[in-house]
Amino acid sequence: MATYFIHSSLGAQTIEDPEGLDFDGLEDARQYAIGAGRHIVAEEIIEGATSVDLQLYIENEGGERLATVSFAVRVGHP
Repeated sequence: MATYFIHSSLGAQTIEDPEGLDFDGLEDARQYAIGAGRHIVAEEIIEGATSVDLQLYIENEGGERLATVSFAVRVGHP
């Protein structure tokens, strides 16, 4: 098990993960971030957003960025 920190950036708002979560590996942390991102995007759309740009950054305990999960969603007509 290793501790991974999943920081998020939604528009101009950045939220740092101060505690981290334990996962068996990076792929498990990435799958968790994908699920969390889907949830965040859905909540934003439910609240009326028509454009959502979300990035989730996965870092190890040393602060090294290991992966980025990105979502870009537009709702409406072109």
